Amino acid sequence: MIREDRVLLNNRFVRVFHLLEDKGVIVKNDRNGKGVGDVAERVLGNKSYGHIIRAYLDPESKRVIDYSQARSFCRAYGINEEFIIEGEGTPFETKNVSAPFADFYNIPEGSTPGNILFTSVEAFAGAAVSLDSFTREQNNYFSLPGISGGSLVAFPVTGNSMEPIINTGDIV
Repeated sequence: MIREDRVLLNNRFVRVFHLLEDKGVIVKNDRNGKGVGDVAERVLGNKSYGHIIRAYLDPESKRVIDYSQARSFCRAYGINEEFIIEGEGTPFETKNVSAPFADFYNIPEGSTPGNILFTSVEAFAGAAVSLDSFTREQNNYFSLPGISGGSLVAFPVTGNSMEPIINTGDIV
């Protein structure tokens, strides 16, 4: 039996997939970079897995997208991850780059998302974990000149075990 949260996740995926079709970003039978096989390549890593994407779209199918694949779909098509994963916000809502992070990298506040995911979850570089380290993750996207790729992640570091190379407050 498929868990209800996964069914809801798949329903949101299907909704956004159809919205992308309406916008012309995805064309089901296209062979020029917008087809289901292209979606499969971007989400599942293999163009020949188009049948799996089609199964996710079929309401009669027992197959549903998983959370990792949903995140890949969001990154590949600029979809609001909170909408797909949590059902919060809207599908194409863009998040602003946070002010302290924007200042650090000289990125204009409010710039549109890029190809690097910045998460508020800190990497802890020390001997203990505190209770306040289990907080809700906040994500933003940004770009840096000359950096390409779609699976890049940046996060703040807390702790001193990697000093002097990486210090508390550094973003890696």
